[in-house]
Amino acid sequence: MHEWALAEAVVHAIRGEMNRCGLKQVTGVRLKIGDLQMIDMEVFLAALEEAGRIYGVLLKREDVKIEREDCLFRCRLCGQSFSLFDSQGVGSNEVEYIHFLPEVAHVFVRCPFCHGRDFEFEKGRGIFLESIEGET
Repeated sequence: MHEWALAEAVVHAIRGEMNRCGLKQVTGVRLKIGDLQMIDMEVFLAALEEAGRIYGVLLKREDVKIEREDCLFRCRLCGQSFSLFDSQGVGSNEVEYIHFLPEVAHVFVRCPFCHGRDFEFEKGRGIFLESIEGET
């Protein structure tokens, strides 16, 4: 269950920012999560609450705002941007493979404009701690 590991990493990042900013309590957190992470949000939020409790960062679900970020590629050959699902032949199995090893995308994904396989990830990978609100 990678949601637990991701939640734990987010809580550690929040704790670091709390210490850096002198915050005693967190009242709001904004996260951006790339679709390629393939997170079950209910499991992730439960893990975030529990990891927060364990590591002394009390988080309530209603204080966590999550923005999902579409997976987007940019073709190096023609310069066009396209989503993972714009590429022909990419099904749920291929998405799962790409989730675990993003570099394998070059095997399955083709630019829908020029059909090239030379592209880069533009966005939609990872988790980003966008902001923290709290009390000193």
